[in-house]
Amino acid sequence: MEKIGFIGLGEMGAPMAKNLLKAGYNLFVFARRKEALEDLVKLGAAACSTVQEVGEVCDRTIVMARTTEQVEDIVLGDSGLLAGCSPGSCIIIMSTINPIAIQNMADKAKEKGVEVVDAPVSGGRQGAEAATLSIMAGGDERTFKEVRPLLEKMGKNIFYLGDYGMGEVAKIINNLLLLINMIAAYEAVSLAKKAGLNLDSLLAAVKPSTGNSWVLEHWDMVTSWKKNYKPEGTLDLIYKDFQLAYRLAEDLRTPVYLGALASQLGRY
Repeated sequence: MEKIGFIGLGEMGAPMAKNLLKAGYNLFVFARRKEALEDLVKLGAAACSTVQEVGEVCDRTIVMARTTEQVEDIVLGDSGLLAGCSPGSCIIIMSTINPIAIQNMADKAKEKGVEVVDAPVSGGRQGAEAATLSIMAGGDERTFKEVRPLLEKMGKNIFYLGDYGMGEVAKIINNLLLLINMIAAYEAVSLAKKAGLNLDSLLAAVKPSTGNSWVLEHWDMVTSWKKNYKPEGTLDLIYKDFQLAYRLAEDLRTPVYLGALASQLGRY
């Protein structure tokens, strides 16, 4: 079986990597946190000492870092992933980052005969653990079809969106909608409570009705993001993704009125 690399074993990356091990893949991993590496090694993964080593060993490598800057450093940095990759290999970036950065990395990778697929995910840790993530992919379509069996071990709903960076655009738009829906739901529930309406009764009435949304369907989980706020947690990731949406909107000279308002109203 082909050798798969996995870089970034955080809240999402670790369970995704575990699902690849369960599927029987020959997995090579790298992370800065020693404990994250140890957990995967116990399950059968091989630990690499550098990012470049992952590229040298593997046919396809998944990157699941947090920010655009982190991904760029992993892929393009000195002794980075691309420095180790061989022609014909593929880098699959599953982080949610700037689409322009994806396109730049894809151009540089092509110079070495390496393909890049952007495949950001939606579904949170629960989806990562259950291998039910939604995966939104961009890049060369033939390459996407080749890596789809790998993606199917981590996700349930997999979409090909078009050229390099389009998976990132779709994910950013998804989280822009999520943020706006969250603020709308907070406002509506607040009004209902002021009027004396029981929350459980409200949700029971709205869920089969036209006012329903994913946010209301998962109200306990969504409100827990705010109640149990922690830096770099789910809520921070949503706001990180909004900043990507706002930057994209600025680059395209397209206003995002509701998104900008929601970002100011709902963080804390």
